[in-house]
Amino acid sequence: MKFNPAVMAFAVTGLWGLSATAADFDGSKPFTCALMTLNSCGSDGECQSETPDSAGIPRFLFVDAKGGQISGRHADGQLLSTKIERQRTLGDLLVMEGAEGRLSWTVTVNQATGEMSLGAVGADLGFVVFGSCVRAAPN
Repeated sequence: MKFNPAVMAFAVTGLWGLSATAADFDGSKPFTCALMTLNSCGSDGECQSETPDSAGIPRFLFVDAKGGQISGRHADGQLLSTKIERQRTLGDLLVMEGAEGRLSWTVTVNQATGEMSLGAVGADLGFVVFGSCVRAAPN
């Protein structure tokens, strides 16, 4: 299933090897997330596994929760961004929500580990993405 890359880019992260503290993913400072796996489903019930590359979306998302923005660079170099419309903490999870195009999305990041998930839904399609975040945002 193919979809609008600009919409899906924000509707979701897998780097590992750096230790993290809760403050790294509490929204107080920027962090970077890598999108690892993606599953897409249509209203007909057909679902498929994809990668960010096969779906045409950025592999990396740059999260500035304090500034209210998530951005990513598409493979063609185009910078995409979306506004975080709502942000809250649920236990040890940082939850960010918004909408772009015809999709609403939620990104959830474990504040202790940096593991993340992204869910995006529209009237006739849905996506679930899993990944991981690291503390540093790019320069």
